[in-house]
This record gives sequence, C-alpha cells and structure tokens, in this order.
Amino acid sequence: MKRTVLITGGAGFTGSNLASRLANCGKTVIVFDDFSSPGARKNLQWLMGLHRGRVRPVYARMSDRYRLSEAVSDAELVFHLANKPVDGPDAGREYELNGAGTINLLEALSSMPNPPPAIFASTSRVYGGMDDMELRPRGHMYEPAEPELREYGIGEKMPLEPDGRYGCFKPCMEGFVLKYARERGMPLTVLRLGCIYGPRQTGAEEQGWVAQIFRKAISGERIAVNGDGRQVRDILFVDDLVEAFTLAAKNISRLAGGVYNIGGGPANAISLWQVLLKLEELQGWLPPLVYRDWRKVGQRYFVSDNRRFSEATGFRPVVSNSDGMDMLYHWMCDRAGVRPARAGQPGRRAIMGA
Repeated sequence: MKRTVLITGGAGFTGSNLASRLANCGKTVIVFDDFSSPGARKNLQWLMGLHRGRVRPVYARMSDRYRLSEAVSDAELVFHLANKPVDGPDAGREYELNGAGTINLLEALSSMPNPPPAIFASTSRVYGGMDDMELRPRGHMYEPAEPELREYGIGEKMPLEPDGRYGCFKPCMEGFVLKYARERGMPLTVLRLGCIYGPRQTGAEEQGWVAQIFRKAISGERIAVNGDGRQVRDILFVDDLVEAFTLAAKNISRLAGGVYNIGGGPANAISLWQVLLKLEELQGWLPPLVYRDWRKVGQRYFVSDNRRFSEATGFRPVVSNSDGMDMLYHWMCDRAGVRPARAGQPGRRAIMGA
C-alpha cells in the first residue's frame, strides 16, 4: 500500500509549509530537493526537528530520472512545486532544470499501473502584463475600469501573453500536464498561483516581494519603489495556499485535466504603497525609499478570480492581509535575531503624502 506524499521542491518556502501540514496529519512526506535555494537547508532542519520520522529528504535534481522514479514509486499523492531559477541568459539550462524536470516527472507517473494524483504549480505570470487592460487610480492603488474585473479579478479565460523566462516556460509545462491528463486519463491538475507570502519565505525569491520588502526594512536597507507604487496583487497567506493544495488533492476527480487560478482574491488586493504603510505601522518607521522606472517585465494589476476553484472545492482564504503581514513580520524579526520594533515609536514618516 502506498503511504508517502512526494513534494518536489519540498524544502522551499511553499513546499516546507505544505510538508509540515501533511506530516501533522500523519502523512510520511518525501522532500525531493537539491537544497541549493536560499533557506532550503534551514527549512529541512525545521521540518526534521518537528516531524522526525515523517519527513524523508531526497537530495536530487529533477533531471535525475532514477531518483525521481524511485521517489514516485511509493507515492499516494504528488505535489510538483520545484522551480530552479537560473541566473544570466542561459535559457537552455533553465529548461533542463525545470521544463525537462516536469516531463521527467510526468513520464515517471505515466509508467505506473495506477498513477497517483498530482498537483502542478504554475503561475499567474503566464498572463503577462495585460497591457490592454484599462486601469484607473483609486487612492494608493490601481483598479480595473471594467466592473466585472474589478469585482471578481482575472479568470482563466484571460489570454496568455507570458513575459520573462519563468512566465514563458510555465505555459509549455502546463500544456504537457494537460496532455498527459486528457490523453492518458491521469489525475493531474494545474494551479496558477498568485503572490504567496508568509513564514519561511526568505525574501530572496523574485516572487517573494512582500518578504523582500520586510527583510530590507528590518535590516535598514533601502527599499525600491518601481513606478508610482500603485501596482496591485492579491496576496495569499501560505497557510491558505496549503489549504488550497489539500482541497485540490481531495477533489482531484473534479479538477483533473483543468487549470485553476488561486490567489487572495479581491478581498486581499493590496498595492505596494499599502504594504509599505502596513510595514510602517508595524515598525514605526521605514528606511529610505528609492524611486525607479517601471519594470520592463511585470503586471501593474493582478487579482485572481478564484470562483472556478472555489466552486469545485469550497476554498476560501481566511487569513487577512493585516494578520498575515503581522505574522510574517514577527517571524522575520525572529529569524534575523532582532526584537520587533515598537509600532508608533518616533521616526520620520517615509511615505510622503500618505
């Protein structure tokens, strides 16, 4: 009888939080990772300290077909979260580590008599900048001019216009996942994730911008503001994402062969300025802000329309932005070995006109 849950990239920010939840539920978790990402080894130490006997590390890359097939062989459930950023212009190397790794996993699963359910993590960046979406400023944030987008967010029918290497590889991998699911009848689904944040996020990941801002504030580094600071994301606390993953596994028969957006939704939409205001409330002050041009690659507005996933699984985010950022701030202070600043202490107000 299969008894393990395999998490590729299991020592990362999301993977380690998911592994801890599963181990708490009595599952034996295989953490498949090369442990080269920032914080991965500390995350493993944390997992092993909490769940020794229920967490099994496998030190390997997704290109290692033998180790991957071995790890899959006893799995009752698979979460594919592994993604290895590659510095510089080496797109071929990035495909080898990420794209080919996904295909290796699909092949390992398809070779099994009864493949286990597998959830594949993608990204909202597959939609690109959506430059033709009309936005209007409202206070410290942007909002879509179109009422339906403003009320519900971006749905799965939005055309794909990926930008950046990461955003370009993901639609290709999504296509392979859906091909295997539909042609071979495998229980596979794709979740397009928005901006995730929370404890165990180092702030070094490109997607971890909330943690990155908090880390810089705690250490006194300058914080960059690209554009006018009104760009918006619907940040989703990692505990809510872990719940979404577990719900996806429980409802795989409904989700198989589909793609679903998952984020905080309109209720958790927040701009860069609003994150800075919250951080200033927590810390009492901010380090200097550096103003820069808009990034060439990026979205000025992205809020996930979760309705399809919610209707299929009952998923609802429960952690508010305010509570989630409180928890992240205090975790990051503890990790840095500093006492949390006393909110309201004397200090220059860093956001002029806020």
